[in-house]
Amino acid sequence: MRSLKRRRGGGRLLAYRNGRCWHDVTATDINDYLREVSGGEFTAKDFRTWHATVLAAVGLAVSEGADTAAARRRAIARVCQEVASYLGNTPAVARASYIDPRVISLYQEGRTIAASLGGLGKENSFGDLATAGHADRGQDGGVPGTEVLGGELAAGHLMQVVVDVGGGGVVP
Repeated sequence: MRSLKRRRGGGRLLAYRNGRCWHDVTATDINDYLREVSGGEFTAKDFRTWHATVLAAVGLAVSEGADTAAARRRAIARVCQEVASYLGNTPAVARASYIDPRVISLYQEGRTIAASLGGLGKENSFGDLATAGHADRGQDGGVPGTEVLGGELAAGHLMQVVVDVGGGGVVP
């Protein structure tokens, strides 16, 4: 890190060295790379949005004792604060620009991903990601009692977020 900060010929922190020359890495470079490796029209913001939405969905799912409207509002505010701290933004920006509003709406209706969280990692080997397999199972969610909440988040066909809807069918 120190060598990147001390280097000559560029003011950006993200850079790579090719021989004796340093080359800055720009947002355009990163987004072009993401499009190339994914085969889709994704940007870094899409991944921030997906990450923020998943963090919020998990945070709301583990919020216990929110059985009144006021308690649910406090839980939502707390989760927005937590997500904002991960993103380096304010809670208002996290909620307005990164957390999919359907996750909050479903929470207010009493529907979360809580039932899905208990099974994470049960079929995996030690060292594998606990979430491996769940997102790969496709459109039906693949987890009993769950459906898919929007294969489209923010900027297009991103990743699918599995949300427990208590057998109530697919959420539009």
